[in-house]
Amino acid sequence: SGYGAPGGDDFEWALSMVASLGVHLVGAGFLLQLRESGPTQLVAPTEAGGGTGHDMEFLESLARAQLVPDHLRADHSAGTQSDLRGPLFAVLARPSDESLQWIASQRDSNEHGIALVIDAHASSASEALRRAGWQCIAVRTTDDPAEVWAAALDDSGVSGEALARPRFAEEGESHVVA
Repeated sequence: SGYGAPGGDDFEWALSMVASLGVHLVGAGFLLQLRESGPTQLVAPTEAGGGTGHDMEFLESLARAQLVPDHLRADHSAGTQSDLRGPLFAVLARPSDESLQWIASQRDSNEHGIALVIDAHASSASEALRRAGWQCIAVRTTDDPAEVWAAALDDSGVSGEALARPRFAEEGESHVVA
C-alpha cells in the first residue's frame, strides 16, 4: 500500500525502479534478497552474472505485482535470519506509519541504506528514515530509473565501480525493500 491507485504513476515507477535495482545488483555479482511490506509477490533473481535468463522470473513477478494492504507479520521483523549483510535499497511513496517503522528497522547499524522516496511524499517519510540512519533521495515518477540509480551511487559517495564489487559485505548480499 502507499502507492496510490492501482496502475498509478507511483506504483508503476516503483516497480520499474525495483526491476532496475534487481537486475543491476545481480548482474554486478550480488545475491539479492527482497523484503516486501505486503504479502510476498516478488521472486528474487537467482543467479549472478546477468544475461542468463534467470532474471525473467523476477521481471515477470514484477509485471504481476498488485497493490495489496500491508501485511507486516512476525517474520517481517527487523533484520533477517541470514548472517549475510550488504547495502539496502528501499523504494517507497506514502508508507503507513507501521510500514515506515518496519522499513526503518530493516537497516542494521553497519549497513548502508538508500531510500528512494517519491518526492511528492518525501518530507515526512524521508525525515523518519534519516533519523534511522538511511540516506534518502527524493525522486519523481518522471525520473529515469537508470539516472536515479546513478544519482544514488553519486549521492552515497560510492562509485559504480566500487558497487560492482561486493565490498559492502563479505558475502556480497544486497537487499531491496519494497
